[in-house]
Amino acid sequence: MKGQFSYQDNDRWWGCEISFPPELDECFQVRYIKRGAEPIGALKDRLKSELTGAITSLRKRIKEDRAIEKAKQNQAKNHFDNIAGIMASLDDLLPMNQKKVGMTKEEENAKIEQILDETAGKGEESVASREARRKSIYNNMYSILTVAYPASIFFEIETLLGDKMVIKLNTNHPYYQKVIEPLCGAALNSDSADESVDQAKARDAVMLLLLSYVKARAAMKDTENNRVLFDSLEFQWGAILSAVSSKVDSSEL
Repeated sequence: MKGQFSYQDNDRWWGCEISFPPELDECFQVRYIKRGAEPIGALKDRLKSELTGAITSLRKRIKEDRAIEKAKQNQAKNHFDNIAGIMASLDDLLPMNQKKVGMTKEEENAKIEQILDETAGKGEESVASREARRKSIYNNMYSILTVAYPASIFFEIETLLGDKMVIKLNTNHPYYQKVIEPLCGAALNSDSADESVDQAKARDAVMLLLLSYVKARAAMKDTENNRVLFDSLEFQWGAILSAVSSKVDSSEL
């Protein structure tokens, strides 16, 4: 019925077949070669009236099915995957991690489950979504996930087997709320269709700064003194950044 309804992109995904007996050839203006059926005016109006409800229903169903499929595809992704992929692609050129992870496979599995619990967000998470996030952590050298920690903590680092690194970024930290969110906006939402190029660039720039620090720390000699030093540095940095960011008016950004 193309030509009788305003054509939409999702009309490619449905079809309609109209069967009629030879006695109605004239009503469909069928030529002697049995091609080019075209209903006459009154019949067109009747067919349109009969099919409008079905077409509207099909379009709605197609839209819903495509939205569900898109959501499934996004389950294993998050809005920081782009910059994490860039870091992973350069890993051979970057300093090697010095920290030797002393954990068994079972301990790694338990740690990942803990990370999944901390980064699940609000509301009940589906089994499929959790499994997709689990696979993403296993399969990526770098993962940036958001958590809800006390406001003094900016981020925490988890190192897994194979030098995989998980950065837990605290959305309760004032720097995230006063600076990162206003700068990045919709680019922080993996399923958003509204993010601008500038917002995506701002998000990636902020995450690149964070990941570069994390990688630089991992490249330092792994000693007890260094661990205490960096843990203290990050705690103090997070607390000071929290205090000063609280004074930032996001409307001025």
